[in-house]
Amino acid sequence: MKKDWDSFYREIADRLQFLGVSPADLVPCSESEVEIVEQAAGRGLPSAYASFLRIFGKGAGLLFDDVDIYFDSILRANREAKKVARLGHQPLPEAAFFFGTKHEDLFVFFDLADEGEDPPVYRLVPGRSGVDVGWPSFTAMVEQQIDVLESVHKRI
Repeated sequence: MKKDWDSFYREIADRLQFLGVSPADLVPCSESEVEIVEQAAGRGLPSAYASFLRIFGKGAGLLFDDVDIYFDSILRANREAKKVARLGHQPLPEAAFFFGTKHEDLFVFFDLADEGEDPPVYRLVPGRSGVDVGWPSFTAMVEQQIDVLESVHKRI
């Protein structure tokens, strides 16, 4: 059964607005921008991620505000992570597609050979041997981020 990812992200948008994020800060990618990311990936994107791009692809206020995960940095993150992995002799899945980085100390990616709608998110840490599963799915990563924001908001 195919999940309605747009509804999932609209709920995330509502939660962000409750935290004070302006609707003007929730900036989608255009279809042509999603296609640019898809072309860079060399194959279809997981539907949960493609939907994220269509709703938050250029920004989501506080969500991932310390991570380069939005359209303007996706292609650079993909190039840089592959270069870091190559220089560090870190093997990667053939279909690795990096979509984000945190201060170039951590890179996150999908193995696009995983055919699921919402695949695991893997982490590459420069200087560390190999990669590991950071989150069981892309939406789990998003959920964790919004949960942290809500937790901080409750303490304020």
